[in-house]
Amino acid sequence: MFPYDSFTLIHVNPETNLLKTCSVPEKLHGAKMICVREGYAYFRGTYDRYETLYALELGKGKPKEIGKIKEQLRGLGIEDKPHFISCDDTSVKLYYIGHD
Repeated sequence: MFPYDSFTLIHVNPETNLLKTCSVPEKLHGAKMICVREGYAYFRGTYDRYETLYALELGKGKPKEIGKIKEQLRGLGIEDKPHFISCDDTSVKLYYIGHD
């Protein structure tokens, strides 16, 4: 969950019924797209940088700008291999994010 009021990222574990929260840095406020995987949250479309994609290592450090994507995106769930998907009238694109 990503409640609008406090910009807190909330992880709900349905198996244990536990909640974990993580504050979202101000730089990421207003993000339109999000995907969470393996200790990272990916944000796209902040208030002032709509096409910019950021990676945030949860609970550590500052967000890192990792690219720009012009197309409309949708974040995918943890069961999906790609992180984001976009589509238009003629094509579908899948976006994968790798780390060093």
